[in-house]
Amino acid sequence: MSNIKVNVNRLREARESMGFSQTQLAHLIGLKSSVRISQWEKGESIPSLKNAIAISIVCKRLVDDIFVNIRKELLPEIENRQLEIPQKHLPP
Repeated sequence: MSNIKVNVNRLREARESMGFSQTQLAHLIGLKSSVRISQWEKGESIPSLKNAIAISIVCKRLVDDIFVNIRKELLPEIENRQLEIPQKHLPP
């Protein structure tokens, strides 16, 4: 995977739409501090799948909606790889 930059606004937007501070969101998903929340909002790092799903549950949004840039970057990469697979090996 290439150097993906998290969509800064969507994570912060999702958190703020629920009325949570970074500290509150961190607590709700089981983190001891808000440092990681801040890093994710700034696009400095990407949450683990478990944390991304936890954020999704707390913020009542799909993971794809919160981390939309990751999806946008991965989609063409995967589509290109699918073109490399012989058609008989792809599901219909």
